[in-house]
Amino acid sequence: KLRERLSEIPFLSVILDEVHHTYKSKNKEKKSREAVNILNQNKKVINVLGFSGTPYVRYFINVGDDKIRLNQIQDIVYNYFLNEGISKFLKVPEVKSDNVKEKSFIKNALTDFFNNFNITYPNGTKSKIAFYCPSVKSLNEKILPVIKEWYQENRKGKENEILRYYSKVSKENKQYELPKENLALFHNLDKPYSEKRVILLVAVGKEGWDCKSLTAIVLPRQKTTRNFVLQTTCRCLREVEDAKKEKALIYLAKSNYETLDKELKENYHLSISDLKIKKDEEIPVLIRKPKLGKLKYKQIGTRYKIVVEEKINYKNRLKRFDFNIFKNKYKFDERIRKGTIGRNGITREVYDKKTYSNNALNYDFSDFIYNIASKTFGKLSESNLLENYEKELQNIFNKIKKQKDWINANPNLELEDIIDYLASLLTEKINYRIERFTKDTEIELLEWNIVKPKMILRTAGGGLFKFMPKIKEEDIRLYKAHPEDLKKEVKNIDPQDISFNYAPYRMDSTFEQNALLDMLKISELAGLEVYFNGYKNEELSSFYIETPRGKYTPDFLIIKRKNNKKYKDKNNKAEIEKILIIETKGKPFYDDEFKIKESFTKKEFTKNNPNFNYECFVDEEGKNNFDNFINKLRDKIKNL
Repeated sequence: KLRERLSEIPFLSVILDEVHHTYKSKNKEKKSREAVNILNQNKKVINVLGFSGTPYVRYFINVGDDKIRLNQIQDIVYNYFLNEGISKFLKVPEVKSDNVKEKSFIKNALTDFFNNFNITYPNGTKSKIAFYCPSVKSLNEKILPVIKEWYQENRKGKENEILRYYSKVSKENKQYELPKENLALFHNLDKPYSEKRVILLVAVGKEGWDCKSLTAIVLPRQKTTRNFVLQTTCRCLREVEDAKKEKALIYLAKSNYETLDKELKENYHLSISDLKIKKDEEIPVLIRKPKLGKLKYKQIGTRYKIVVEEKINYKNRLKRFDFNIFKNKYKFDERIRKGTIGRNGITREVYDKKTYSNNALNYDFSDFIYNIASKTFGKLSESNLLENYEKELQNIFNKIKKQKDWINANPNLELEDIIDYLASLLTEKINYRIERFTKDTEIELLEWNIVKPKMILRTAGGGLFKFMPKIKEEDIRLYKAHPEDLKKEVKNIDPQDISFNYAPYRMDSTFEQNALLDMLKISELAGLEVYFNGYKNEELSSFYIETPRGKYTPDFLIIKRKNNKKYKDKNNKAEIEKILIIETKGKPFYDDEFKIKESFTKKEFTKNNPNFNYECFVDEEGKNNFDNFINKLRDKIKNL
C-alpha cells in the first residue's frame, strides 16, 4: 500500500542500496523488480539508481545456449574509484603486512595501534581497533588470551576495553555465549562515552557497519577468503570530521596483504599503491622502437634424484648440528611491510625495522629428550638417547634456547619441526642429487603488450618519480598533450641513439639513472644498443631469468647484433647475437636472497647461454656514483 501511494508522486527517483545482493539471488532480483514496477505503475518514475560498494559479485548469465560466468556487475554506468574518496570523505589508510606467528602478529598490531593510532576525536569518541576472527572458538581460545596477555604487559587494569561480539553460538560453543549487554555495547561504540577500544568480531561488521571512530582493522590469520579481505579492510575508513587529517591502520598477514592487492586490481582496478595518483596524472609513453626483435635463450630447470645412505655415525651427525640450517630454510620477512591504496601497481613500499616480542620458551631438557624419543617411533627410548648422546643433545638444546625469540616469531617454523629434524638425524638418511635441464625460450624483447601505454607520474607523497629523460612539473602538461616532444630530450642525452626503445624510463634509483647516463657517454657502445629492462612496468614484456629462488629481472641489456648492425626500424633490424646483462644494486639491497640469484645467473645461466654475459655493479659507498665502474664496463663490452 505504501508503494502504491508513493507511485502517485511525480518525478519519482528510486534508489536501490547494496544492489549487488540482487545479482546473487534470482528471488531477490525478482522482488526488487516487482517493487520498482509497483512504484512505476503510474509511469512517474524518471530513474532507478542502484548503488554498491562491492561490485565484485560472481554470477552466471545465459547467452544463447551458453552459460557465462561473470566476476563483476556488468551494467555499471559510473564507477567512483575507492582512492578518489581517500582524504575527501575516507580516512587515509596505512596498510601493513606482518609475516610472523599469529601470537606475535596480534601483539604487534596492538602495539602499533596504541602507539600510533591512539586518538581521541574532536567529537569525544576514541579510536578503536577491530579483529575479524575466523570462528567463535578461535576468538575465545586463541586470539582473546593473547590480547589479554598483551594488556597485562602494556595496559594492565584496562581489560574492560575489550569487547567480543558475534551472534548465536552453536551447542559446542555454548560456554562462549555472550552477555546480552554486548549487543547494546556494540551498537553504541561510536558514542563518546564508549570505553571499548578492542573489538573482537565473528561473521559481523562486513557490510553497512557504520562506526566512524573505528580506526584500525586486523585480520589475525594467515589466509582468508578473497572477498572477505576486501569487504572488511575498508570498514575503518569512514571519516569522523575531516578525512584529510585522519588516518587509519589496516594490519594484515602477508597472504591477506597480497589478496587485498589482487582484489583491488580485479574489482576496483586499484592496488596497494599511491594514494594521490589519479588518472589525469599519467603521461603517454612514447614508443620509439616498437619491435626490437626476438630473443632466444635457455631457461634452466632443476630435477632431484633420491639417493639412500647407509652406515651412518649418528654421534657425528649430532655434533655437526648447525641452527643456521633453519635460519636459511625457514627464512621469513622479519620486517613489517607498509603500502597505501591507489590505482596502478605496488610502488613506494617501505619496511619498518622488526623487533620480536620477548616470549619465553617454556621448555626444559627433559621435555626435549622425551619429544625426540617419541619422534623416533620406538627406535630410541629416552634412556637410549641419554646413554649414547647426552652431551651432543645438551649442546643442541642450548643452541635452540638462544634462538627462542626467532623461533617464536617465525610463522613457518614450529619447535616440533626442529624436533622432527633431530629425530631424522638418528635414522637412515635419504639424500638427493640435483640435475639441471634446459628449456628453449623465445620472447619479443621489451615490447609493450597494450595499445597506447601510459605511465604513472607521482609517488604517494605527491612528488615525481625518477624519470629519464627528466620530467619537471612545468613539462607535464606539454608532454601529456604532445608526447612526441620527448624525442628532443631523448636526443639530448642519447645522441648516438643506442637506447630508449620507449620514453620516458621510470627508474627505481639515482644509481640506475647515473649508470645509464654514463653508459650512454662511453664510445665503446657506439656499435651496440643499451636498453633499460622495464622493471615494474607490468604491461612491458621484460626479459627475466628463472632461478631456484624465483624470477630475476635484471636492470639493463646491452645488445650486439649480427654483423655489428644497429636497430633502424621495426622492419629493418638484424638478429640479436650477444647480450651483456647489467645489474645495479645499492648496498642495502645486495642481500643474501639476491646473491643466490646472482650466483645462479653467473654460473648456470651463462654456462647454458654462452651468448650472454653478466655483471653486477654494487654501490658500496652509497654515493650513486657509477664513475668507479666505467673501466670494468669497458672491459666487458670489449669482450662482448
